[in-house]
Amino acid sequence: MNKNKKVILILFLCVMTVGLLFGTVRPSSVHDFPVPFHAEIKEVHSENSYTYKHMGINRLYLFQARLWGWKKVDGMGSLQVFEKDGKRVDVITFQDGFDIGASVDE
Repeated sequence: MNKNKKVILILFLCVMTVGLLFGTVRPSSVHDFPVPFHAEIKEVHSENSYTYKHMGINRLYLFQARLWGWKKVDGMGSLQVFEKDGKRVDVITFQDGFDIGASVDE
C-alpha cells in the first residue's frame, strides 16, 4: 500500500472513531447528561426526569458518558448513578428504554 493510501486510511479511521465516540449522543435536559441521538422522549415526569424510548444503554454509551465527564458512583440492578461537578443523575434501564432523572438527594 502506498503512502497516500495509508494516510487516507488513517484519517478515515480517526474520523470514524471520533464520530462513534462523540457523535452518537446529545445532551439531555437533566444536567446535560448524554442521551443517544435516536432516543425519543416517551414521558416527561418533571423538568428533571424523563423516560426515553430506546434499546437501552450499552458499554459504548457508558464509555461516552465517561468521556463527557460523568463518573459512575453507584449502581444496583438496573439503577446506575452518575456524578459530575457535584450533580448526580440516576439512570434506570428497562426493556425498551430508560429513565433519566436528577438524584433526589440534591
